[in-house]
Amino acid sequence: MMLGPSPVYVSCPTYLLIPVFSLSGAARQATIQLGSACQNHDIALAAYVIAPAGMHAILAPRTKADIIEFLYNYRWLSSKALIGEELGVYENRLIRGGKFRLWMRRFDHLLINSMSQLNSRLSYIHEVPVKAGLSSRPEDYEFSSARDWRRNEPGMIPIEKKLDWLNLR
Repeated sequence: MMLGPSPVYVSCPTYLLIPVFSLSGAARQATIQLGSACQNHDIALAAYVIAPAGMHAILAPRTKADIIEFLYNYRWLSSKALIGEELGVYENRLIRGGKFRLWMRRFDHLLINSMSQLNSRLSYIHEVPVKAGLSSRPEDYEFSSARDWRRNEPGMIPIEKKLDWLNLR
C-alpha cells in the first residue's frame, strides 16, 4: 500500500496484546526503533505513543512510501532490539514455536484527510497513557510525543510538527 504525501494514523498491537511495553526498557527500545524506521523510509513522524500493548503513530511520508514495508521494518527492528533483553513475566509468552514473536501480523490504519482528523488522532494518541493509568497528564509519559506538542520540549525521538506541506484543509 503506497502512501504519500498524505498523513496516516497507524496502530500496531503486540502479539496477543501482551503488555510488554509496560516495561520501560522495552518501551524505550520500541521508541528508538520507531525513529530509526522513520529515517530508513523518509517518513516524518508527527506523533507517537508506545502503549503497553502496542504502538500508535501519525506518519507523514515525504515521498511515496510503502506503509506495509515501513511497518515490517519497524516491527523487525524493534523485535531484534528486544531479543535477549530481560522481559520478565512476558518472555515465555512471546516465544511461539521456538521463535520470538513481539507483534501481531495485522495493523490498523486511517488515511488523514483534514486538520480536524489530524487533531482528533493527535488527541487520541496523546491520551492513551492517561487512559491506561500510566500518567496523570499526557506530557508526563516518556514514550510519547505529547511533551513535544504540549510543552514544546523534545522527546526521545524527533517529530515533525510543521505539517503545512501536507495541504490539509
